[in-house]
Amino acid sequence: MWDSAKTVPSHVKPLPHHPSYIRTLISQKSRARAIWQRSRYPLDKSHYNTLTQKLKRLLANLKSESYANYTSSLTGIDCSLWKATKNYYASTILHLLYVMLIAAGHYLNNLKLKYLQTTYQTLFNHTIILSHLSNQNSRS
Repeated sequence: MWDSAKTVPSHVKPLPHHPSYIRTLISQKSRARAIWQRSRYPLDKSHYNTLTQKLKRLLANLKSESYANYTSSLTGIDCSLWKATKNYYASTILHLLYVMLIAAGHYLNNLKLKYLQTTYQTLFNHTIILSHLSNQNSRS
């Protein structure tokens, strides 16, 4: 073959952070999705949905367990507790700032809306008055 061409590995490395039973379930779910997309049978769809829900529950449990292990391993000696607390509060503060910016945007949009309403209402009232006066002048 060509010496300059890169060879593609025949296998894909599994994700290292997921246990084998979760990787197996992911491949089963992918296979079930492919079958359902080809057949469009309701039974295939329900099998795919069942696998999807099972995978979601397992991933949620795995995430919960890994977080519990992480929090139990924090200590004050190596400053890991301080770093985790600092990261938590930093992300919380960023979220609060984001929410405040959204609220401020809504407030400003409401102010703009009220300004436009009063401006157009004033203009509309002036045009009504002017048209009313021009109608009176044309009658006399």
